[in-house]
Amino acid sequence: MPLSGLCYVGGNDFTSMTSRSITNVIWVLATGSALLGLSMLYSVFTHDFSRSIAARDTWGIVYSLFDTFLGGYFTFVGLLVWIRLSPQAVRQLLTILALMLLWSISGKFHWAPHVSPYHFLGTAASCYLFYKLAFLYCRRQLFQDEEEAGVA
Repeated sequence: MPLSGLCYVGGNDFTSMTSRSITNVIWVLATGSALLGLSMLYSVFTHDFSRSIAARDTWGIVYSLFDTFLGGYFTFVGLLVWIRLSPQAVRQLLTILALMLLWSISGKFHWAPHVSPYHFLGTAASCYLFYKLAFLYCRRQLFQDEEEAGVA
């Protein structure tokens, strides 16, 4: 058996394997996004919101509403990708990924008081660059046929 027959997915070149792999990674990320959103909604409605109402904590209520919005958005994007894989759905999923990356990196800045605000701006700019490059790459690999036909 030739070595090229081991990677055969449906095309005769490597791009079909790449698009299949990218699609699988996007579905895994969408599943993670939906599960994270559902867990955020569960946490808000079972713990945070009721405690904030009972304690009359205004900031706790605002935090609960913000978490409700984020949980709903994460769940919506996860379901959107699973229902219809489109360039807009991939864009929303990559937005979530870039925000999670920015939050995880920027959470480390408060540990070092000597860090200037320009570090955060640089991190935000690099996360945006990651988002744009990842979206352009995914769009080229996954939706090239639709772009050529003028659909997307």
